Amino acid sequence: MQINLARLVRAYRALARREPFSGVVALADLSSGEVLFSRAAGWASRAERIPNRLATRFASASGSKLFTAVAALQLVEEGALGLDQPAASLLEDFPFGARVTVRHLLNHSSGLPDYFDEDEPGADYADLWNERPVYRMRSARDFLPMFYGKPALFAPGERFSYNNAGFLLLELIVERASGEPFRERVRRKVFEPAGMNGAGYFSADQLPAHTALGYLSAGPDAPTNLFSIPSIGGGDGGAYASAPDWTHFWSALLGGRLLGPDLCAQMLAPQAPGEVAPGRPGRQYGLGVWLNVAPLRPALRAVGSDPGVEMVSACLPADGLCLHVLSNQSDGAGALFWGLLEALEA
Repeated sequence: MQINLARLVRAYRALARREPFSGVVALADLSSGEVLFSRAAGWASRAERIPNRLATRFASASGSKLFTAVAALQLVEEGALGLDQPAASLLEDFPFGARVTVRHLLNHSSGLPDYFDEDEPGADYADLWNERPVYRMRSARDFLPMFYGKPALFAPGERFSYNNAGFLLLELIVERASGEPFRERVRRKVFEPAGMNGAGYFSADQLPAHTALGYLSAGPDAPTNLFSIPSIGGGDGGAYASAPDWTHFWSALLGGRLLGPDLCAQMLAPQAPGEVAPGRPGRQYGLGVWLNVAPLRPALRAVGSDPGVEMVSACLPADGLCLHVLSNQSDGAGALFWGLLEALEA
């Protein structure tokens, strides 16, 4: 792809004027990691007037489902898991029968109820914690009572339905199959081999330096998301990473440093039954990763949205590029990403 930087700059300025942006935008070379274009806007800490910078770590919300998927698939490669192994054989007191498999959890076709229904009109993730203190939500087991008593929604494999609960179960499965705590396993087998030196699962009340606080709106008096999301991330999301960390991740994944070619190919091929985004042709889902397929330009995407968080990190393998839009407020990143991608393709 021939990159027209002047057009990209104009597109960024026009898009940022439409909606205030707080975060980092970066376009990088996939093989070398060289940053070809970047912009940082807003504050990592508004009270302290600490600006966002390229190296700032941002919460990734559901974007880090990718790390959970890689950790699970590594265990498949090691022979400790089977993609079509029943989840019930790996989880104690699993109440949804023997037909739900690891693959169903990875491609969101399990039919399990979720602990939060994102499609329900007026649903607000922050409302979950009105009666459940966020500081008590420290592991996947803390979430089980929120969905284990609900009925299944459909037969496993019948259709795609985005599901956070399934990735919390994958956290427990990774722990069971590896014998390690989930966050330690991801650190040792994903972050370290990929060279993601800034990435980690950090507790909201102990954020390290160079890490952005999340804000619920763009206003100067907006509260942080401290009481609006679980206090630490896990299998369904919540890791922190910088734009360079995301470039390192995509490079390591496609370079064979995290998975062998066979499982990597399965992960990055459409795996979900039926449509995943009705009315949006070209959007598909693999195993833990969003995909752009024809008629869109081929791309791999990590997407996350929480109160105080919105991000998209994409790899365009045929072009050897990565495009990251990471934000520490509740909206703005998605529209900016698609606008910049369109400017790249023009």
